[in-house]
Amino acid sequence: MAEAVLRAQAAERSRIAKAVHDDTVQVMTAVILLDRAAHNVRRYEDAEIDELLENIQQTLRQATERTRRLAFELWPTVLHERGLCPAITVIVEQTGREMGAQVSVSAPPARLQWSVEQLVFRTVQEAVANIRKHSDASSIVVNVALVGDVLVGVVHDDGRGFDLSEQPARDSAIPRMGLAAMVEQVEASGGTVGISSSPGKGTVVSFQVPVKPDRRGSPS
Repeated sequence: MAEAVLRAQAAERSRIAKAVHDDTVQVMTAVILLDRAAHNVRRYEDAEIDELLENIQQTLRQATERTRRLAFELWPTVLHERGLCPAITVIVEQTGREMGAQVSVSAPPARLQWSVEQLVFRTVQEAVANIRKHSDASSIVVNVALVGDVLVGVVHDDGRGFDLSEQPARDSAIPRMGLAAMVEQVEASGGTVGISSSPGKGTVVSFQVPVKPDRRGSPS
């Protein structure tokens, strides 16, 4: 059932990502047209117009980059084509560049069963997104390793952290994160997710996901 849910989610993400990609092309076309218009208008040497056009161009560039990110997050082609390690590396390194943070990534190079790759990638993705949004970290470390028939992962940052004791209930024990749904999916797959954090000392997200021995290394 857990794998069926993952496959349904993947199909929907693929559909949305294609629509987002089409929008990106339209935005990029608008930027090209704007550049042409700006070239013509600047002949009039009006500083106010120059500033306005630069602001518009900057906004469009940012919108294009955000749309590209969204399309990748919805449907990471590298995950499906090359596997877990390259896909995790992409999102961690991109986040590091955006934050100006040092990063370290390690993960098994071999392909794993489809549901495990999906589940682990989404869990790491949510943890890294939380770092980008809330942590103000200068260092991000992601380690994923296959230990026997269990994939063990840790996502650690040295950011501002938070006080777990202030969270009111188990369902809210992962504050301000999009990880809550992923915790349910990991647990539904027989795995576990844990959070360790304290103010000023960063956050550690750890998880374990079982890998079926008869399907290890055989991507679907």
